[in-house]
Amino acid sequence: MALIIEWTPKAIDGYISILQYIESNFGNTASKKYAESVESIIQLVSKFPGIGSIKYLDLKIRSFVVNKKTSVYYVVESETLKILYVLDNRMDKDTIMRGT
Repeated sequence: MALIIEWTPKAIDGYISILQYIESNFGNTASKKYAESVESIIQLVSKFPGIGSIKYLDLKIRSFVVNKKTSVYYVVESETLKILYVLDNRMDKDTIMRGT
């Protein structure tokens, strides 16, 4: 059974920002393709939450690569898959994850 999917405000902001960047630089078709990839991955992870790589064991944060430039970071809380961030892989994730 799939987990309930919940997006944090930071995840939504990051996702929208990436979609806007892709659309403005590569067009609507590329943006839609990226959105479909993200949605597909999130649906897969909601069914099999353990497939993501453990990135921050102490925080129980896992990630799944969307493509070579972006990843989805999430935690599982009870029956919920909580999407924490959608980030560019070139960003300093340690600073973001630890809130500093």
